[in-house]
Amino acid sequence: MAQIELRAGVPAVASGLLRWLGHDGDFTNDDAQWLAWEQWLVEIDESHTSLPVLAFFRSPQAGRSWVTAAGLVLDTANLLFSALDVPRSRQVELTFTAGCLAVNRVHRFFDYRAETQPAELRTPEEVTAANPGRASFAKAWQELQAAGLPLRADEEAAWQHFQERRTRYATSIGFLSQLLLAPALSSLH
Repeated sequence: MAQIELRAGVPAVASGLLRWLGHDGDFTNDDAQWLAWEQWLVEIDESHTSLPVLAFFRSPQAGRSWVTAAGLVLDTANLLFSALDVPRSRQVELTFTAGCLAVNRVHRFFDYRAETQPAELRTPEEVTAANPGRASFAKAWQELQAAGLPLRADEEAAWQHFQERRTRYATSIGFLSQLLLAPALSSLH
């Protein structure tokens, strides 16, 4: 998470990470970064389903969690796919797929195999923050536009695309955040 904070700001947000990645206007030259995140997510998948107690290990720094970091990487890739009108490398797609697989497999282990449930539900404010709405997407859109990044022509269509892709991982991120008492994902912006 510290690596992500260096790139996405504090609190780390998807629009901040996209601005960092696109600092030079080229989103095809970040394969090394996306590969590192893919490898980390594959390791999470393997380690946290083989030895599930690892999922509960927390960072010594308040506000950091592997679940929050995974959600941020997934939201960043999703925002790149949905909002930006730029070429993207296959590595971003691989990282997104690896992240979806990882969080869904860890979720399934705890939800189905271990029949574990979160001790308590989050407040409505925390649930809203963890599931960015239309206003949050609009704010991220404005931030990306202000940074001079090339946006798709239709913001509403981009929002719909973002929401559609988010169904691939949002439930798992929400469940794991609650179960592991992870800090809620800040948002898109």
